[in-house]
Amino acid sequence: MKFTDLTLEKFTRLLASSSPTPGGGTCSALDALLGASFIAMVARISAQKGDFDDAEDREKNLVRIADEAERLRLLFLRVIDEDSAAYDRFAAAKPGPQAHAALRGCLNPPFELLEGAAAALNLGRELLERYYLPTASDLGLAALNLKTAARGAFLTVNINLRCGKDGAFTPKETLAYRQKSSALLEEAETLAKEIYDSVKNYVES
Repeated sequence: MKFTDLTLEKFTRLLASSSPTPGGGTCSALDALLGASFIAMVARISAQKGDFDDAEDREKNLVRIADEAERLRLLFLRVIDEDSAAYDRFAAAKPGPQAHAALRGCLNPPFELLEGAAAALNLGRELLERYYLPTASDLGLAALNLKTAARGAFLTVNINLRCGKDGAFTPKETLAYRQKSSALLEEAETLAKEIYDSVKNYVES
């Protein structure tokens, strides 16, 4: 089943059921999908409506940001289904080496999501210098969605590492993934706060 083909009603009905999928990783990817879409929207509107002194250079940069956000949007769309598919393979695997291999596969989608969320927030940070101000609330929502996505991906990465203590991951691998995921989460949260605070100050002024 492809969750990306479902209506919102069917998707949330499954989410509310006793089925383990869709779960946290898939829904974190959905948060990131919304965030990247907001980034692309703000960049495109700003490129069309922004009144800048260096209009040509600004427009080129905004188009680049929109294009990069679109690439991330497609990545998050893919991860929505990949995360659940990876868990389904793990749930169906026999105990032992097969389960270990399947659990290792469960780590890739949320880790890719965490990297992508940080990358999207870096695009949002770039927009702070050049966006069309009436889209401020949309940029703020991008930051909120991407922060939630990063936190969810971090939790999913680390629960998978915890489940792999029986041999799926070596201690060295576990430490490396934990350190990298912590650094990415810190980066994402710092960027999200900067974007949100800037937007909040503007809309309250």
